[in-house]
Amino acid sequence: MLRSLSYAELMEQSLSSFKTNTSRSPGTMARAILSAVNDHVDRAYKTIDQNLAMAFVSQAQGPFLDMIGEVLDCRRLDNETQENYRYRITKQVYKAAGGNEQAIRLELLQIPGVNNVKINRYTSGTGTFTVFASIQSGFNVDAVIAEMQRKIDAKQSLGIKGIVRRPTNIPVDLIVKLDFKDGVSLSTRQVIQNRVRAELINYIESRDMGQSIVINQIRQTVMNTAEEINDMRIIGFSVNSIPVLLVNQPCYWDEKFVPNSIEIF
Repeated sequence: MLRSLSYAELMEQSLSSFKTNTSRSPGTMARAILSAVNDHVDRAYKTIDQNLAMAFVSQAQGPFLDMIGEVLDCRRLDNETQENYRYRITKQVYKAAGGNEQAIRLELLQIPGVNNVKINRYTSGTGTFTVFASIQSGFNVDAVIAEMQRKIDAKQSLGIKGIVRRPTNIPVDLIVKLDFKDGVSLSTRQVIQNRVRAELINYIESRDMGQSIVINQIRQTVMNTAEEINDMRIIGFSVNSIPVLLVNQPCYWDEKFVPNSIEIF
């Protein structure tokens, strides 16, 4: 940032440059005076160029980025990275605009427990929309949905009605048989079986709304759990309590797969 120098400081810096010049000829003195002046002008131009570059969000760093954020009422979060803060600033314009789709989406994604949202327009006619929310495991779904509805009620424009709904959950049942390498003890097998079950539950829960269950990803999840696993077989696979073939299982955009019964042998 450009710091203003007082008259005394400018004189002190200029006079110091003359001390190295022992010649007293008119030409030498003239060049020394011009050199001292142009040195300050050159540094001022470079600093101004740097400060102008810092006025752009794409290039601003540190305190410059903080000042841009303050203008848009977007404060830096604790331990937030430069890139994440810059991204939030670029979206703050849409958020400040009011009840548009981007503003509502950004507002809802800041609520703890909200993993993702999908907005469907005109669900009950003109001036209406429905938000389908994917809630992280471990959170009270009803409480998170209620908080989302409160945010929408405060954010939506006059004459617009928004409703928050959870997606339709589709239960998934899996029975997996593990083939262990030789020499693996019974206790170790039980530990690995529990780990495989936990990993498969995490995989299914990580599927977002509209995302398919992929058989190869299930197999990869199991095989990557422990090096003691030699092979695996899926001997039972049901979706929505209906046995299905061992092929990828899709779902609609407002549906989400959830783990139900996961058995590992």
